[in-house]
Amino acid sequence: MEEWDDDVLGIEECLFCSKISKSVEASVKHMTADHSFFIPDIEYLVDLEGFITYLGMANYIKHFFSNIIRVWVR
Repeated sequence: MEEWDDDVLGIEECLFCSKISKSVEASVKHMTADHSFFIPDIEYLVDLEGFITYLGMANYIKHFFSNIIRVWVR
């Protein structure tokens, strides 16, 4: 059984703010309109949910390790 961390973004959550949309497509439209988020050659993207999940996890990992480094450096 997989365990999920509550701090990880949901698929419908904006990567840049706290807005939660009804679908991943609506979330991407919001991020494009409000945050100038751009996916080049989106017509070739096979798995939009997987791509957004990957970006969310990469962002989570970046913030997680930057917090550890900040505490460690003090």
